[in-house]
Amino acid sequence: MRRKTYQFTLIELLVVIAIIAILAAMLLPALSRARDTARKSNCLGNTKQIITACLMYVDANDVFPSLNNANGYGFGGWKWQIAPYMGITVEDERALSANAYLQEELAKGPFKCPAQVANADLFASMPMFGGGYGYNWYGNSGNICIGMGYQGNYVKPNNVTIPSETIVAGDSSDGIDAASKGAAIYSPGSTNVTSPGTRHNGEMNCAFADGHSGSLKEAELRRPAASRTSWFHYFYSRK
Repeated sequence: MRRKTYQFTLIELLVVIAIIAILAAMLLPALSRARDTARKSNCLGNTKQIITACLMYVDANDVFPSLNNANGYGFGGWKWQIAPYMGITVEDERALSANAYLQEELAKGPFKCPAQVANADLFASMPMFGGGYGYNWYGNSGNICIGMGYQGNYVKPNNVTIPSETIVAGDSSDGIDAASKGAAIYSPGSTNVTSPGTRHNGEMNCAFADGHSGSLKEAELRRPAASRTSWFHYFYSRK
């Protein structure tokens, strides 16, 4: 006896396809949010490693790393200074310049934000400026009590009056126009394009001078300091 086989009609097939499409439309945003959450979590882990290395540098030198203290390496100098505390062996800055592998090491692993939109052409010749993390540029005015410092402006721990509210490093902008700017951050609203990168659902992941890492919304970054109304709260160490 032959068994009857059931064949779907065109209408039934269309209904099934429509149900699958609806389920996919419901699930994809959730999957996207889960992916973004995972990237943010990984990025926070990276910023925690960065600030831990910075504070180890402080313990050894009694000053915070300076943004541009490795002569000839622009805004990537801070990475060179803390690299040994992150398991990256850099004998001296001449070796770094000559060794492409060492340059690449400073733009991956804990130096690479998983959500960064990298410009491969921009960083092709100087990969050490990539990765998506920048150092707090402020402090180049000669007042070493603000920011983390530019070349020659060394910030001692006791200069940082509110460590829990002073950014040391964090997400830098994806909209930079020169490779060296990828390793520095300015305050939001600056005319310079190396402003913070709020790439995690409108938030910037930051490493703070007290050793913790956290996220700030752009509106929070724009909160002015009480005594410096034209400046931005988290980029300066206030007295």
